[in-house]
Amino acid sequence: MSWHLTIHSSRTRFAGRLNSGIRPLQTLSDHSNVISSWAAVNPEIHRAWIFGSYATGKARPDSDLDVAIDIVPEATCKYGIVAFWFDHHTRLEKQLQQCVGSVKVQLEMYHRYHGSIVYRAINSAGISPVYRRSAGQRPNNSFKPKPLRGAA
Repeated sequence: MSWHLTIHSSRTRFAGRLNSGIRPLQTLSDHSNVISSWAAVNPEIHRAWIFGSYATGKARPDSDLDVAIDIVPEATCKYGIVAFWFDHHTRLEKQLQQCVGSVKVQLEMYHRYHGSIVYRAINSAGISPVYRRSAGQRPNNSFKPKPLRGAA
């Protein structure tokens, strides 16, 4: 059995065995680019982060991709952010899953209060958003999701 070289850094990690059927991990940069393009076509997304094992460089072949999004207040209508999340979470997660490909996506909502697990994970690690919608920026509707190379 031959082994694939494992490279570790704060930003990327590749791992896997050749001829074993285990997929190599995509880079954090690959995922950041896909998530940024996906978020740009969804006008309700203000910011997006990758957090968890991919952000810390500890992802394994069975790790999921943890993504948090901050919703634009105008998108929540009169019912509020929780109602918006219940109505749109599944659609957004499925869209993102199609874009990312074979890595399982876990989509979470970013809460601005300090008790939120997602808030603490992002802020304690000093993680910057991979996407931030600028004031007045309109959605880029020309984006067509394509899975990453090597994705199933």
